[in-house]
Amino acid sequence: MKKFIITIFVGLLTTQLFCAFVDQDFSARTNGLAGAVVGLADDVSCISFNPAGLRQVLVKSFALSYFKPYIGLPNISLNSLNLIYAHPLQNIGVFGISFSYFDVLDTYKENTFYLTYSNKINDFIEDLGTEVYTGITFKFLNHSYNWDEETKQIAESLSDPVITKESSASAFTLDLGSIIRLGKIVYLGISLLNVVPANVGIYYEDVVPMVIKTGVSFRKDINSNLIKKLNLNYDISYRTQDWGEYKDRINLHSAAEVYIYEKFVLRTGINFNNFSLGFSYFKEFHKNTKLELLYSFSLPFRITDNFGSHNISVVYSFGKSITEKKKEVIEEKIKVKEELLKEIFKEETPKEQGLQPSTTTQQEIKQEQLQPSTTQQQEIKQEQLQPSTTEQQITPVKQEKKKDKKEIKEEDLEEDIMKKLLELEEKK
Repeated sequence: MKKFIITIFVGLLTTQLFCAFVDQDFSARTNGLAGAVVGLADDVSCISFNPAGLRQVLVKSFALSYFKPYIGLPNISLNSLNLIYAHPLQNIGVFGISFSYFDVLDTYKENTFYLTYSNKINDFIEDLGTEVYTGITFKFLNHSYNWDEETKQIAESLSDPVITKESSASAFTLDLGSIIRLGKIVYLGISLLNVVPANVGIYYEDVVPMVIKTGVSFRKDINSNLIKKLNLNYDISYRTQDWGEYKDRINLHSAAEVYIYEKFVLRTGINFNNFSLGFSYFKEFHKNTKLELLYSFSLPFRITDNFGSHNISVVYSFGKSITEKKKEVIEEKIKVKEELLKEIFKEETPKEQGLQPSTTTQQEIKQEQLQPSTTQQQEIKQEQLQPSTTEQQITPVKQEKKKDKKEIKEEDLEEDIMKKLLELEEKK
C-alpha cells in the first residue's frame, strides 16, 4: 500500500497536475506571518521571497531552519531543511547564499541553491527623496527520484517512460525584488520570482511558474513599557501557472507582528490556504552578538487529516553593523582633519611672531615718535597728507603677496587632508 501511495504521489509530481518547487518559504518567521512578508523583508529569510530586503540586514547573519509540513498525514512524510548566510559589505551591498532541501519519504527530493545580492540605491544616488532597495537572486533548481526495485519492475512491465527514462532534472532561473519607502512607517515591496522559465520536467515539460508578489508593510516604533514595535503586513501574490483553479493562482495574505520587552516577538497571519501563529525569543550575549530562536505553527484549510505544519529556526547575528562602521569612519575622518588643522596653525604661529619687531626697536621708535623734530613733524604731516606713489604701489603688492600666501596654504591644507583621508579609506 505504501509503495502504491508513493507511486501515485510521484506520478502527480511528474505531470502537469502538480508543479515542482512550489512554496519555497521555509523560514519560521515567514510561515508565522502566513507569507505576508514582501513589504517587510528585513531578515535573512527574504532571500526566498524578496531579495531586495537583504540590504536591511546590517550585520553578518547565519540561519538554520527545519520545516515539517502536514504532520500526521497518512503514509506521507515531508521534510525540509534550509541554510542561509548573509554578509554585508560597507559601500558595496549585502551578499547572501542559501541552500534548501525538501524530500518526500526519501523518494522525491528537491534542492535549491540561492545566490543573492542586494543594495540601497540611495548609496549611489543621494538626491532620491526616499529609501529604495533592490536585489537579485540567481537560483539553481534540481530535483530527483530514488526509485525502489519494486517500483522499477512495475514501471518496466507497464512501459512507463517517466520512471524508466531519467531520475533527475536541473534548471537555472532568477528572482528580482524592490522595496520603496512611501512614508515614515510605510514600505512597499514588489518581487518577481522565477523570472526566467525553468523547465525541470524529466519526461513531460514541467516549467516552474513565475510568481508575482506585492505587499505593503506598516512599521511603527511604539517604545512603551510593554510593546516596543508593531508591524502590520498585507500581501497579494499571483502564480502564472496554466493548471488548477483560479484560487490556486492568487492568494491574499495579512499578518501582524508585535515586539515585547525587546526579547519576545509574537506573530500571526492568515491567507487562503492556512492560518499561522508564531513567536521568537532574542538572547544578546554582548554588544555585537545576538541569537534568535523562532517557532511557527500553520493550520491548513485545504488539506485535512493532519496536525498542521511546524517550523523551527535559529538565527545567529554577529559583528559590527555596516552603519556603525560607517559612523566610525566618519568620526575618524573628522579627527584626522582636526589634527591637520592644529598642526598647520602651530606652524603659522612662530612665523607670525618672527615678523614682530624686537622690544628695543619698539622703544627707540616710540622715543622718536615722542620727540620728533619740527622738520620731521612737517615731513610726516606732508607724507600723511600726500602719500607717495611708491608707497601706494608697495601696499597692494604686499597685500597680494599675503593673499597668495594664504591661498597656497589653504590649497596645501586641502591636499594634506585628502591624502590622509585616502590613506584612511585604503586601510579600512
